[in-house]
Amino acid sequence: MMAAAPGRDTLPDPWSYGVCGDGRVFFINDKTRTTTWLHPRTGEPVNSGHMIRSEGAVRSEAALDQTEQDH
Repeated sequence: MMAAAPGRDTLPDPWSYGVCGDGRVFFINDKTRTTTWLHPRTGEPVNSGHMIRSEGAVRSEAALDQTEQDH
C-alpha cells in the first residue's frame, strides 16, 4: 500500500480522489462518475495514514489518562 494519499498530479485524467470519514481513500472517475478503492495507475488500495480511532479506543485512552492522574 502507498503511505499517503496521492496528489492530484499523480492521477491520470479524469480521476480525482476523496477520503472517507474512517480514513480510507477512494478514487473518482469524473467522466463516468464511478468510484473505486484502487488507485487508477497502480491498481492498489491507498492508506491515507489518518485512521479515525473507534470510541472504544478513545474511552480506553481516557481511562488510562485518569489512572495516570490518580498515581
